[in-house]
Amino acid sequence: MNFLQSYFNYMKNPDGNWYRLLPNRSFAAACVGYLVAAIAWVVFFNIGDGLNVFSLTTKLFFVFLAEITLGYFIASLTGMLLSFQKIPVPSSDLFALLGSAGFIKTLLLIGALVFTCFPHAHVKFLSFLLLLFVLGLQFFYLSNVLKQWGNISFGRAFLYWMMGIFPGFVLFGLLGVFVLWGIILLF
Repeated sequence: MNFLQSYFNYMKNPDGNWYRLLPNRSFAAACVGYLVAAIAWVVFFNIGDGLNVFSLTTKLFFVFLAEITLGYFIASLTGMLLSFQKIPVPSSDLFALLGSAGFIKTLLLIGALVFTCFPHAHVKFLSFLLLLFVLGLQFFYLSNVLKQWGNISFGRAFLYWMMGIFPGFVLFGLLGVFVLWGIILLF
């Protein structure tokens, strides 16, 4: 309940409540954000596939693990880059911030539900635009909060996030290639 109260206080006065969210960070709130993001990803990409309970929970589990692992990696790498520049933002705050940014991905869930109302329409392009919009909104949120916390410009905050996110995507891409390579070598 404390987390919801912090959120509503923030929405009443965003500029005055940036620093009140910082002491209220917690691992549980971050994990809830990562779980909401995982649910949004799974539903957005699989809503018309007729998922059963086992496949839904399996996909949700692995996407949640990927979200939280990538969150750890991005938060630690971005925190390291910020500490090199003498900007005092701990990695635990960045991890909680990434988790809170997962709530933005509920727009994907809403978009997937709206797109199912039009089964014969070609909504792939709109889905792609929605995905880009949500990711852009998430990066804007992360950069804006980092700008406030670190007293840096928006461009530098965006650059620090990109320098933390890009190696994470490369790492997961290479991991996927090696897993596929291992599966192919088994058969």
